[in-house]
Amino acid sequence: MKRAERSIYYDTDLQGEVYELRGIAQKFVSHFQEGYVIGLVEDRIREFVCSNNQYTLLAGDILLINPLETHGCEQSGEKTYIISALISASRQWNAFRRKSVGLSHYHILMKT
Repeated sequence: MKRAERSIYYDTDLQGEVYELRGIAQKFVSHFQEGYVIGLVEDRIREFVCSNNQYTLLAGDILLINPLETHGCEQSGEKTYIISALISASRQWNAFRRKSVGLSHYHILMKT
């Protein structure tokens, strides 16, 4: 079995932490971040729980997790997990949104 690899750095332009996790088999217990999380599942399958709703994540899925929203995941099957993610402070996203589209708030159009 290949060894797990974790790459984590701070991106000064995005003002957020960028993660790349490869070969991760461990369970991530329910937790939260103070900022938004955008994640791309690059390969494999994970069982994901967010705000007490369960999902199956497949390669190519994109995650958007709100600040302080509890979430966790665990391996599904024998193959390990590969994901890239950005965690950025909500104040940074608010500044980006105001600059790019001129909005001070979002309207919820559809809740799934």
